[in-house]
Amino acid sequence: RKHAVLLLSSLLLQDYIKWRGLLFHRFLVACSDEDEEVATLAESVLSGPLSTRYPKLFFNHFVEALFVLNKCTAHPIYIAAASQGDGGSGIAVGFEGI
Repeated sequence: RKHAVLLLSSLLLQDYIKWRGLLFHRFLVACSDEDEEVATLAESVLSGPLSTRYPKLFFNHFVEALFVLNKCTAHPIYIAAASQGDGGSGIAVGFEGI
């Protein structure tokens, strides 16, 4: 997971991949990872280089993140977020291990 955070942040900073809601939610979940090293790395990447590169990142995804991370499945914002990049599974963020 640590290498995944490093690799994804590197690809984001080099514009090989773009921020989407699902990726942002995964980074937020990584900030609360059970492995303290992964959580610290995800927090430092989000608050450091990615925050500098994308200054409105938290502003643009804040409300959506609240609904997704609280798993408010009845709200249209959650439903829209779940349909982005889920591959048809209907699950936006997996909550196993949290």
